Formats: sequence, C-alpha cells, structure tokens
Amino acid sequence: MKNKLILVNLILLSTVLFSQGTWVQKSESTKDGRYASFFFSINNMCYIGGGEIAASTYSEDFWVYDPVLDIWTQKADFGGGPIYSAISFVINGVPYVCTGTNINNQFKKFVWVYDPLLNTWTQKNDFPGIARYGAYAFSIGSKGYLGMGQNAGALSDFWEYDPVTDSWTQRTNFATGGRYGAIGFSINGKGYAGFGSSQGNNINFNDLYEFNPLNNTWTQKANFPGQPRNYPTYFIINNEAYIGAGNPTTHYTVNPVLSNDFYKFSPLTNQWTQFASFTGCERTVAASYSIGNKGYIGTGISGYPQSAYLKDFWEFTPQNVSINENEHNNISEVKIDLINKSISLVLNDHFLPVIFKIYNISGQIITNIEVRDTNHKIPINNLPKGTYIYSIDTKNAKIKSDKFIVL
Repeated sequence: MKNKLILVNLILLSTVLFSQGTWVQKSESTKDGRYASFFFSINNMCYIGGGEIAASTYSEDFWVYDPVLDIWTQKADFGGGPIYSAISFVINGVPYVCTGTNINNQFKKFVWVYDPLLNTWTQKNDFPGIARYGAYAFSIGSKGYLGMGQNAGALSDFWEYDPVTDSWTQRTNFATGGRYGAIGFSINGKGYAGFGSSQGNNINFNDLYEFNPLNNTWTQKANFPGQPRNYPTYFIINNEAYIGAGNPTTHYTVNPVLSNDFYKFSPLTNQWTQFASFTGCERTVAASYSIGNKGYIGTGISGYPQSAYLKDFWEFTPQNVSINENEHNNISEVKIDLINKSISLVLNDHFLPVIFKIYNISGQIITNIEVRDTNHKIPINNLPKGTYIYSIDTKNAKIKSDKFIVL
C-alpha cells in the first residue's frame, strides 16, 4: 500500500487568562533527585547537571528537557567530573559552567563549555580568582559575569569573562561585602544580584543590586518584600524577575523552614508584586529556567537531614499570559502535503526566524532547521511509516506542536 500522509492543520487554542498564574507539574527530571546542580536553558531546552544526589555523593551526569514533548534525555557527562554547586552562564547561545567543589572538598576554578550539536564538553582557561562554590553568574551581551561564593570565607569579588580572548577581567566588587547562596540574573543590558548569606550563615539578605557594565557600578534597588533567604529560585519572563522559594533560616541544620512564596520584580518600576505561591513542596538550591513566557523550576532539597532529594519539575504560566496564538497571527497555516511529500509553512514575517523540528515517537529529533522565509517547504519523503510530532518555536518561544502520521 502506498504511503499516505494525514493532513494536519494547526489547532489554535482559545484564549485562557490566569488570574494569579498557574503551576503545572511536568515529567520528573533525571533519574536521581538532587540539589546544588548547575543549570541553563538554550535553544528552548532546559539543561541540568551535577549536584548532590545522596549524602556526600556528587554526580557528573547531564540531562536535557524538551518542553514540547515533556521528556528528559541524558547527554554526555559533565567534562569536569562529579561537581557540587557549580554555576553557569550563556553567551550568544553558548553555555559555560564554572567553579564548584568536588567530593574531596576541592574548590574548583575550571571553566567548561558545552556544544549541544556535538554533545561534547571542552575545557577553557581557568577562572583566575579564588576557587569557590555557591557563586552566582549571569551574562550581558557578549560577556559573562561571576561573583561571590565561598572558599575559606564568603567572597565579594566580581569578574567579567570574554569568550573571544578566553580571559577574565576583575570588575567592581559587590556592594555590601562577601556572601554565598546569592542569585544573579540579567535584564535589558543590566545585571542583578542579591539575597544569600554572610559568612557562617549568620545573616540572610533580601536586598537586590543592579550592575551597569557601562560604568562598572552597583546601585541598590527595592528590597525583596518577603523573608531574607539564601539559595532562592528565579526565572525571567517578559523582562521581569520571578523570585521565591529558598531557605529563610539562618541555621539550616537546626530548624529548617523552607519557603514556597514567590514575588515578581519589575526593573522598569523598581517594584515587587506577590503572586501565586509555588504549589510543589518547599525547597532550596533548586534549578530554574526561562523559556519564552514560561518559567520552570525543579529538583532541590526539601528538608534536613539531607535525604529529601527532589526530582519533580514544574512549569509556571504568569498572570494574564494568553495562550491564544491566533491573536498574534503567528503561524497562518501548517499543512502536510501528500503530493509533494512535504510540510508547508506559511508564516508571519514579524516572527521570523523560527525553529522547526520533527521528532519520532521516541523523542529523537529527526529534523531541526531554522526557517527565515514566510513560505517554506520541508521535505519528509524519507520518513518511514509511523507517528511523528512537529514543533515550531518562534523567536518569542511561543511553542506550537502537533502530531502527524505516515501510513
């Protein structure tokens, strides 16, 4: 019997508005629960690696999450071996993983870069500052930034990385002295850092400072309105930071009471707004991601002694975010053509380029291309019989997907 292709049209969803934001549990991450992992998102995928998976047991495994298929896939182990409390930043789509500590409590200064196409790790020049764990990092434009953390004491230094020269330059120290367990992120060309603990975990902070790379200065912003805490969780949606969870107690091993509250920070207005609390269990030292208008958090630790290693994973859609793609006229039409054995796309040029992918039913990527024209055909004449999934990811990461069947 000749192969037949079932025609598929894009189904446009009706508008749904979430009054306080919605948390939805997704597939569990990795084979082991863990905390203090390194994590980053690139190409609209979530990556996580390393961390503590059992008492004094660190991991080197590395995983990627596809939000379209809601599946996790193991990738090549981290090149630096088992690692705890390393940090990462992404420059022009390239992820870098730095510092941390290993099972022998050896603080690291290494820098590794990951290539998602080749699935390989390559070591770069070492970070020239003091080796450390519990630092924060972010990127602005073509540069990466790393600061704070702990070695023999809490650190306050701050460094800039240039991937072109593979070199570091020290910048102005963080404004208020040493701490660890802080967070860092960037929005619209500015860096932000705050929270964390002082040396000895005697004081937690709820402050937030803005770094301007043009004049190398830090400026204090409005304080976080919730409890001071270390190792909170954060993600960025529509140029606003969503921050919550974490550890508000100063002595975690004595009487840990972790948080699940969340607040939104707007750099434009310098204001905080509370929104829907995280519906999973309270946690600290979790992983978090931003993909388009969605936030993701998962893993972490929920109690002490350190046996509650988490591997659950959650997706957040903020207040008043619509899932009606039709109102943006994003994708006009998706057709699977029997005669030409191709998928035809008709796109609004305002949203170009897009990434088009085809997966088999096992989640393997069969096709992965960038589309830059408004009318485009993707040949599928080599596909064997079976069920497939296509996805289209716009530059705003409004993901579309559907199934088609080759008979």
